Amino acid sequence: VQQGIIPTDTLPPSTNTPTASPLRFEVAWTSQSTGILADGGLAITDEGATSRLVFTVEDSPDCNGSNGNVQSGTAETTITVPSGQEQLLTATLVGQAGGPALSSLTVDGVVIVQAAGDAAATGCIPSDLIVTNVASQPVLLAAGEHTIVATFSTNDNTANGNNTFETLLTFTPVDSGTAAPTAP
Repeated sequence: VQQGIIPTDTLPPSTNTPTASPLRFEVAWTSQSTGILADGGLAITDEGATSRLVFTVEDSPDCNGSNGNVQSGTAETTITVPSGQEQLLTATLVGQAGGPALSSLTVDGVVIVQAAGDAAATGCIPSDLIVTNVASQPVLLAAGEHTIVATFSTNDNTANGNNTFETLLTFTPVDSGTAAPTAP
């Protein structure tokens, strides 16, 4: 277990109880997209306790589009959970893509969830992403700094038709009146 990340399945149930109102702290994302020609790429909506990251892939020439590039994007933020507080982070990945497309979310360098295009999808009709929860969720973020990184990539330049990747992050404060165990 990475320092600062505490698997929630190791905590006593009474230790961390979500509070009624979400803690509002700043989530400032930096992002970049590569291989984008016009209207595609990364769009980020931040609503305090919720962040939505949507990566829209431009159609490739074989799918009646004009983008023959490998298309990818990265969004990164470093949040600071105030001293004496903790946050639960829940991450959801959804979208449609085919072939070798890949999306992932890491917290402090640890992969939490990843999604891949369906290798059986053929042509320009995408299928739902195949999502794998690599770590238990929600993830407990102890007080201190945490770096969250979302990545998206088509990993090729063909059969990209109507592909999208979406990452939804929800932060929920926990009542830390009872000391939680610290990560090893």
